[in-house]
Amino acid sequence: MGAPRLHEFTVGRRRTASALAKQLIDRILSSKLRPGDFIGFEVDMAASMGCSRPVLRETLRILEHEGAVVVKPGAHGGVFCSEPDVLTMASSLQLYGAFHEIGPVALGEARTELEASMTRLAAEHATDDELAQIASIGQEWRDACAGGDFARAAAANQELHEAIANAARSPALKVLSEVTEAILFRDAYWPVRRDLSVIGDLHDGIIDALRARDGERASFAMRSHLIRFRQRALEMEREGWITEAPRASLEAEPKGGSGSTEPDPILKRTGSQYAR
Repeated sequence: MGAPRLHEFTVGRRRTASALAKQLIDRILSSKLRPGDFIGFEVDMAASMGCSRPVLRETLRILEHEGAVVVKPGAHGGVFCSEPDVLTMASSLQLYGAFHEIGPVALGEARTELEASMTRLAAEHATDDELAQIASIGQEWRDACAGGDFARAAAANQELHEAIANAARSPALKVLSEVTEAILFRDAYWPVRRDLSVIGDLHDGIIDALRARDGERASFAMRSHLIRFRQRALEMEREGWITEAPRASLEAEPKGGSGSTEPDPILKRTGSQYAR
């Protein structure tokens, strides 16, 4: 038999690194490490895991990409525990969607069903204090719109959906909804300012149904509210709008200015990036 080819060494190392990445995640979880906790130095970790430094570095690259660890160089550096966040998951879903033709409309439909389910659960599980908070946020949204403070209105809108999600007591549904929201939410919100009165009435319908503890009516009201979101997603898909990777500052003022009804100019691009 001849000597292994170079690519065989590379593939073998990647397979080993993937297996070690799973082992290291198991160690982190079993040790109940928190973000910022020190895991170890590379030389010590390589020895304890029985691998070479190059294989360990490949392992750490995998975990850094997934947001599970942070590697800090220097004398006071080392490997530290991190925590995957919603934007990491959103970027992965966005890329997956690009290769499997899952565009804004499909994601919009998924978000509609997720939020409708959470709203139904919120009607069942929300405390009286949570219902009062949801109503207060709804009024804050109306006040911000009436005063022309659309950046604050966007933030209040996000807070309203988040408060309902928290009241649903379903962490799994919430994180899945947050992933689709990180991809689609901000860009779907701004162009519909001309329909603010309609949106306000839809908000009121959701809040009234929640207060009545009517889960089915609350779920239906949320679906009606998100129909506009899905219409906006259809426009994005039809016109081929694309964006950069999901942005953390969902409350940020759009580039068109607070009085603009035009979409953020960053959407009006064409090219090979994947669409939202």
